[in-house]
Amino acid sequence: MDSFETFKLVYKFIFDLWWLWLPIVLGIVFFESWMYYIQRVYWQGINRIILEIKPPRDIDQSPKIMEHVFAGFWGIFGTVANKYQKYFQGVIQDYFSFEIVGNNGEIHFFLRIPAKYRNLAEAQIYGHYPQAEIREVED
Repeated sequence: MDSFETFKLVYKFIFDLWWLWLPIVLGIVFFESWMYYIQRVYWQGINRIILEIKPPRDIDQSPKIMEHVFAGFWGIFGTVANKYQKYFQGVIQDYFSFEIVGNNGEIHFFLRIPAKYRNLAEAQIYGHYPQAEIREVED
């Protein structure tokens, strides 16, 4: 089989059988575009807050306690309940950001979460560090 015959075969597939492959390609493009669009709409609609957490000066507990706090935050994972929410409402996995900041010898923690999980976050922190101060701050 020479290169001209190969070219004819490819040409035949592309131009003579367009009705076979074009709907599949267009279906994939539409699906990917739809998912991108509805996930962006969902993402922009999430109300996020930033909580500043000031731990107490003297902590008598081991750092292992913080592992229990993060294990409690695991409760937000798996929030996409069904296929309708995923493919028609654009619901994606919720997550949070936990940052450590040292400023003038003081340690502050910042937690960026969806507002609907504020009670969960405060309960986890206060449950293990009752003297901690938690307040909402601007971005």
